[in-house]
Amino acid sequence: MQTVLDFLDDPYRVETDAFVLHRQGNRIVLDRTVFYPGIGISPADTGKIILDDGRVLTVNRGAWHDTMPGVLEHFCDTVPDDLLPGAKVVARIDWSSRFSAMRVHTALHLVSVGFPYPMIDGELLAGWGSATFEADKTGIDARDLENLVETLVRRRLAIEAIWTAQSLRDPRTRVRSFIWPKSQGCIRAIRIADVDLQPCDGLHLRNTEEVGLIKVVDFLRLSAGLYRCDIRVVEDHPAQG
Repeated sequence: MQTVLDFLDDPYRVETDAFVLHRQGNRIVLDRTVFYPGIGISPADTGKIILDDGRVLTVNRGAWHDTMPGVLEHFCDTVPDDLLPGAKVVARIDWSSRFSAMRVHTALHLVSVGFPYPMIDGELLAGWGSATFEADKTGIDARDLENLVETLVRRRLAIEAIWTAQSLRDPRTRVRSFIWPKSQGCIRAIRIADVDLQPCDGLHLRNTEEVGLIKVVDFLRLSAGLYRCDIRVVEDHPAQG
C-alpha cells in the first residue's frame, strides 16, 4: 500500500490523522502523511508523531522506503516497543521550517523569472537559497534583480501546482524531475499566474505576496557562462507563527 501524500494536495496542512502500518527499528510507516521527504533542493520536513496516549515521537525526516515503491518512512529518535500496526496517531510537521522553505523556494522561482536563463543547480537552507544559471553575460546587477523580484511579490500572483507531460518541459530548466507515485508518468510543475511555468517537485506558497521581503545578497559570475544568485528571506513573517 502506497502512502497517501497529503502535502501534495495541501502544502499548508500541518497535521493529519493516520494509522501505523509498519515499524522497524526507529522507522515508522503510516497510511498517510504530511511529511515532505525532501526532493531536489527542498529539505525534508521535521516534526513529531503523537500517539493516542499522548506520547510524542520526534521525527527527524521522512524518506522513501528502499524496497517498497511509493512508501514513505518516518525516521524517529526512538520508537516504543508497544507501538503496533493499527495504532492511531497524529503526524505533525514543524510548520515554521516548512513555511520558511516554501518562501525561499518560491523566491528562487521569481529570481528565475527576473533572470530568464537555464537554471542548472540550486540550494535551499534555513532562510536562504541560491540558484546557478547558464548565461554568457547579464545586463542587470543584484539591485536590479531584487527590484524585479519585489515587483512580482507585490503583484500577489497566484501560484499553483499542476501535472503535465514530460514533453512539455521548459528547455530553460535543466533540473531533473522526480516521478511521483501514481503520477502516470506525468511530472509536477509550478505555475505562477501567466509569468512562469516550470517543472518543480518542491512545495510552494499560494501567492507571491507571501514571499515577503527578500534580499539578493550576491549575484556573481562564477566562470565563463555561469552566474550564481544568493538570496535570503526576512524571517519575521505573519504567516510563520
